[in-house]
Amino acid sequence: GITVGASGLTTSGTTGGATTFTDGTKTVVIDTSVSPIAITSAITGGVVKFVLTGTFSTGLKITSAAAFGLALTDVAITSTTSAAIYVNSAVRTFVVLSGSNSLTESSDASAAVNAAFYSKGALLFSGSGALSVPAGSAYETNAIQSKTHVRLAEGTLNLKTRYNPSTKDLNTENTYGLSATSAFVMDSGVLLITSADELTGAARSVPVGWGRGVGVKGAEGSTGFIVINDGVLSITTHDKAMTAKWKCYDPDTPSDSDGDRVCNSSDPNPFVTINGGTITIRATGITCDPADRMTYNTTTCTGAASASVSPEGIEAKSILTINGGTVDVQASDDAMNVGISYTNPYGNAVVINGGYVNAASSDNDGIDANAIASPGITINGGVVIANGVGAPEEGFDADRYTVALNGGMVIGSGGNNSSVDASSTADYGTVSRLTAGKTLSIWKGTSSQGALVFAYQVPSMTVTSALTAIVSNPALVAGGSYTYFFADASAITCSEWFHGLCVGSMSATYSALGSGTALTVR
Repeated sequence: GITVGASGLTTSGTTGGATTFTDGTKTVVIDTSVSPIAITSAITGGVVKFVLTGTFSTGLKITSAAAFGLALTDVAITSTTSAAIYVNSAVRTFVVLSGSNSLTESSDASAAVNAAFYSKGALLFSGSGALSVPAGSAYETNAIQSKTHVRLAEGTLNLKTRYNPSTKDLNTENTYGLSATSAFVMDSGVLLITSADELTGAARSVPVGWGRGVGVKGAEGSTGFIVINDGVLSITTHDKAMTAKWKCYDPDTPSDSDGDRVCNSSDPNPFVTINGGTITIRATGITCDPADRMTYNTTTCTGAASASVSPEGIEAKSILTINGGTVDVQASDDAMNVGISYTNPYGNAVVINGGYVNAASSDNDGIDANAIASPGITINGGVVIANGVGAPEEGFDADRYTVALNGGMVIGSGGNNSSVDASSTADYGTVSRLTAGKTLSIWKGTSSQGALVFAYQVPSMTVTSALTAIVSNPALVAGGSYTYFFADASAITCSEWFHGLCVGSMSATYSALGSGTALTVR
């Protein structure tokens, strides 16, 4: 059922399926005789709260003159014609979750309202409950979409999305678990996004799990950013997992989001900032580009002229900043990527100040900055692992610019790495020809009077060229005596591993490490 709550609100009458409430001057009307159910509020003084419970077999359309509360309490809403919940006003909706809730829609994918939960205004989620949105049967729809911003303060959002195999248009905007125009901010809570399975068996025309995670489009004269302050965020998609996607004009492509062929301060700043939380991202698709003209099947990408698949983990079109938290990103394209335009007024760079960061790619760069100045990548602290594949891909790729190492425990491995910036304040060493499946071990001092100061389990991978690594650690000091080994895992004792990097106390017997090579620390 639907309950309406507001100070001084009384029932003034019922006509057919429409019930009218009033505060003495303005009204709220709930009409259950139409589909979708229509809720219309003209009240502007105070906050009206609508409480939804039970099961609805048609969607709800809410039009409000002012911000309102929407309490979802063990409610299940199914719509076959439009969004399960459609907020038809550019006002804030305070969504309070209690118990277990679900929204299901199967609307026409070409409709203007193409999400299970669609709002012209901001959506602000809180409460102790959960909201589940399975993928719509029409495929080509977002799970949650706001034409302004989405904020998750608490509660659990479990979202699924999938791409429509009948159109083969991979550039559609309507395949995100969570889509916003100006911003997505996560303060706490749990956000789970997965791509739903597609067709099964021999009839399957696209790979299982097609879809995207979080997308913030951006708008001219407004904003277009993502901020994660805390909480648990888990995304598993075939295509891009999380993106602040506004394209400032790029003369090399050429392309831009607003088509004005100008890149200036009126364009939004599409940055991503991570201040905390536990973030796990998997982007599993196979990278392809329109120029590839491949055919659809279960193992490759697409043949449509408009097709473009870029399964990157985290993408910011300007600055990606990580200040804390645990961030584990594994992708087939770049695990982390920034920038697109060399005329971007906000800059293109990656800055890591703290936290635990694992950025691993199975087919591209670990951390890729399409930089416009040096340093393109700056690491000031934290634990950072960046794994790319063989040449020409890199662990740290700042294009023709540099990587600044100023602190933290760092390893970047790939076919190569960008040069270390001369301004770097942390010392580092370079290791060539990593041995997959072995533990890169760095010993400080002589065999009789030394200690193990670095240990990293090199992942097993198939590459066509040798991998090199850049290593930085407070225990590595320029001018010191160091030797590196590729030892068996059994030779190393470590109290805590982070994706193969020892971040706890460590020890080893020198004689068990095998044959070593002198390491120069700069």
